Amino acid sequence: MATGPVVPTDPIELLTNDPIREEPFINKHWTAGLCGALTFVSVCFGHWATKRPMLSGLQRNAMYTGGAAFIGEIIENYRREYLAERDAVLRHYIQLHPEDFPVPERKKYAEVLESWVPIR
Repeated sequence: MATGPVVPTDPIELLTNDPIREEPFINKHWTAGLCGALTFVSVCFGHWATKRPMLSGLQRNAMYTGGAAFIGEIIENYRREYLAERDAVLRHYIQLHPEDFPVPERKKYAEVLESWVPIR
């Protein structure tokens, strides 16, 4: 039988980071790549709108793209820190008030879904 990810049984496990799982490359650098690509396209569009060659001033395009990618990386780091702090606050609240977060009982689909009768 195939084994998939472990389903958390305790509410605090939902907010606990799995140290074994490494974040995929695309997830790490998505914001920086998107900011850089949008900046490059914007500069090329500006050149097109002013009827200049698309790639004129290539060193300026590279500088703007690199700067935007750097800013995107700063934004992503800020986002990660904010979400980590939020999870820590929620985890701490759950630890202080475990009576407000009981472990939900597992149900099967048969217990949740109602019987279906086709109407023709």
